[in-house]
Amino acid sequence: MAQVLSRRQRIAERRRQRRRKAWGIAAAAAVMVLGIAGGLRAAGGLLPPRLQWHFTPADDRLTVRLEPRPGWLGRQLWQLDRWQVGPYTAGSATRPFVRTLPPNARVRWRVRAQGPAPLAGFITLTVPAGPRLVAETRTATTLALTADQPLTAAAVSGGTVTRVGSRRLVVPRGLTPRTLEVRVEGRDGTWSVWRVSVPPARPVPLLWFGSPAGGRVYLTVDDGWVPSARLLALMQRDHLPVTAFLIQEAAVRDPAYWRAFVAAGGVIEDHTRSHPALTRVSPAAALSQWAAPIAAYRQWFGQTPLVGRPPYGAVNGTIRTAARLAGLRALVMWSVEWTPGRGFATWNHGPIQAGDIILLHWVPGVGRAVATLLPVLKARGLTPAPLLPGLGLARPAGSPAR
Repeated sequence: MAQVLSRRQRIAERRRQRRRKAWGIAAAAAVMVLGIAGGLRAAGGLLPPRLQWHFTPADDRLTVRLEPRPGWLGRQLWQLDRWQVGPYTAGSATRPFVRTLPPNARVRWRVRAQGPAPLAGFITLTVPAGPRLVAETRTATTLALTADQPLTAAAVSGGTVTRVGSRRLVVPRGLTPRTLEVRVEGRDGTWSVWRVSVPPARPVPLLWFGSPAGGRVYLTVDDGWVPSARLLALMQRDHLPVTAFLIQEAAVRDPAYWRAFVAAGGVIEDHTRSHPALTRVSPAAALSQWAAPIAAYRQWFGQTPLVGRPPYGAVNGTIRTAARLAGLRALVMWSVEWTPGRGFATWNHGPIQAGDIILLHWVPGVGRAVATLLPVLKARGLTPAPLLPGLGLARPAGSPAR
């Protein structure tokens, strides 16, 4: 047993001796490296690490490296270096320092390396300026942005953008104001971020009167729940110009009547899809109320509404903006109103005058009311006329016939 223990002790002792020898060799090597480094430094022969840097305009990325000194010793010493670039601690010299800089930034950073052979230097850099925004042009529904140089790419956070030509971008205007960040790239790889304030779309005008030239007045009839055969007969016999501000949900109940109305020279305009008080619904819902009949009437009757009338006359700036985005060019109010049993009432309690826009509704008795009104108008030298020309509006070329 004593012999076994003695053998184990001898093995353990030999292992301890080998570890002490390895540590001794490593310590001697470190002392030798540091001693050589100290001697070279004292003699002025130890070279500092080499500072190298590179800037990429395509992404405005600055990359800085400390390259090792030549030879085995230089690489060993390089691994001991710690360094700093400007206000940033870069850490070990074996890892490059990478930083993305903003366009047009001016940088003067001191680079310091701490180790057997310290290094101190400077990086001076002016980041190339990306494309600059030089002009903004507004239309009723868009904002055009013009750059000072040709663009190769553009993107918008939280929105859409369309390129028009090499230097122009077009951003749609919406229901509410918003701020967009537009990232643009030039042909040389430089880029910029434009912070752009986009106003809401321009509200359509609110019109109460038409042109009084030639003694013209304008007959408009709202809703559409009770189509009038008598009024249709007057239109067919006398070529009477009538504009129907038609509710889509009413139109769908008797499309044959409205096709006959159009054939008789009638014009169909927008009175929303379901006749809500638009000031009590959301802006998005108001936009939908205006937009739905425009698409439907184009398909059903071959007419595309250009103007609208807000139900109950409830209107504000947001409702007018929604009308613009739906594709309308104006909202038409009225200066004379007919009420069954009460007759016609003017805005100033006087007689009907040239330029008045007369409001009636598709209810029982509307045909009789118009038949009674026509000789009164003639006696005063007034003539019913088409509404759109009286408002100074014309349909775009190529749109469905009115």
